Amino acid sequence: MGLISIVPQTGGIPEDAGLCELIGGNAVQMSVSGGAVTITTDIADTAKDTYLITYTSTAGTIPTDQELFDLWAPVVGSANGAAGPAIMAPIIYDDVPVQIYPTIAVS
Repeated sequence: MGLISIVPQTGGIPEDAGLCELIGGNAVQMSVSGGAVTITTDIADTAKDTYLITYTSTAGTIPTDQELFDLWAPVVGSANGAAGPAIMAPIIYDDVPVQIYPTIAVS
């Protein structure tokens, strides 16, 4: 089971880092649309969790969907079935450039 270590935003401000979180399972699908990365993991053969990782910026423009996909693809690929330590999520910058942190919703 692979784990991804990700730092979400705190206090609703995308430029402020929150506490590190782990999302995990075997990544079975990833898609990007509208500045949001969706990762579906298979945590126990029949159970699936879907993580919606959304990026915003207060002062700049976030990367394009293609850029987000390119940044996340190797992370999800490495986490897929990994048994080792957590893989770090990509660091994302807006065009200012300022590092931005995502919100994470699980369903």
